Amino acid sequence: MVNDIGPNDSLAELLQAFTGTVESLRGQLGEVAQDLTDCSTTLQEKSDGAHADLELLSQETDEWSGVLDGASDALQDQLDGFDEHLAHVDGTFERLSHEFVEAQTHFVEQLEANRELAESGTRAVMGGGKRARGRQCRVSPSSRHRARDEAAKLAAPRGVPLRGAPRPAQRPRRS
Repeated sequence: MVNDIGPNDSLAELLQAFTGTVESLRGQLGEVAQDLTDCSTTLQEKSDGAHADLELLSQETDEWSGVLDGASDALQDQLDGFDEHLAHVDGTFERLSHEFVEAQTHFVEQLEANRELAESGTRAVMGGGKRARGRQCRVSPSSRHRARDEAAKLAAPRGVPLRGAPRPAQRPRRS
């Protein structure tokens, strides 16, 4: 090698040492070039693989984006349908509320008419009213209660016990 050259060496020895050094460097440069080629090939393969992975990821992202868009559209359609259904239910509820109020008003008017009819009928049965006797007819408390109970029976839903209504007879207890 070049470092092994001393002051007494001849030109031929110097040339031979220099040639050996150049050959050694050439071999090392060949190895470095091979390493660089291998690295370049590996990087290219990895780059190609990464590019393929990115393409696949891009395709999958596009597919999932389409799926999510479809699901979002379907969900929005369902929400719109639900809103329409709620509006229909709300309208039906409003209509039924008005019908119930009208029916309740009609029912109360009917009860009043029935009460007045019952009172006038009771007066007629008890003596013909004011004209016949010359005085105002009094309705007995039992008749008034009977008319009230009849009106309550008409007003109450079936199966609901009436307030103040007589209870069913019970069997006597044996001692």
